[in-house]
Amino acid sequence: KKAGREMVMSQEARAVIIEEYHQRESAQDAMPELLANMVSRHRVFVWRLSAIFALMDLSESVQAEHVRQAYRWLDYSAASIRYLLNTARQEAEQEEVISLAGEIHGFLLTHNDGKGCSSTEISQNLFSGNKKAKDITAALKSLTESIPPGVEQYQPEQKGRGRKKTIFRPVITK
Repeated sequence: KKAGREMVMSQEARAVIIEEYHQRESAQDAMPELLANMVSRHRVFVWRLSAIFALMDLSESVQAEHVRQAYRWLDYSAASIRYLLNTARQEAEQEEVISLAGEIHGFLLTHNDGKGCSSTEISQNLFSGNKKAKDITAALKSLTESIPPGVEQYQPEQKGRGRKKTIFRPVITK
């Protein structure tokens, strides 16, 4: 029966860990809290991954290159987590836009005999001014760009000067 041996780390490998640790600690402080919490244990894994890479190289000790490889793996892991979190956030925002678009479409079908109204009128009459203009704009854009479109926009002729009013009205499909 063979006894195991201790895996030791070279001075160069320790220097890489110390240097990277301080840089990454600062970077982690600047991360969004959820991401920072998810990657907070990564430094522990550097030691383990470095040792695994050294063993895979049949090395007697962990070298600086093993540590660098471990950090590359952890960078990839952090990037994957960031991507997943952003994707989840984007999906939640898209669901909110779709919900808001449904409310607006329903309102346009029943308000003003389906003749439509401006985004300002939508904000005031449907949401009592309690929705952000950018959210209403995103929902209207979703409705006008959907296939088939749920809403069409037009600019009625107006007398005098000033900015032309854009009216949104529901598209009635038969």
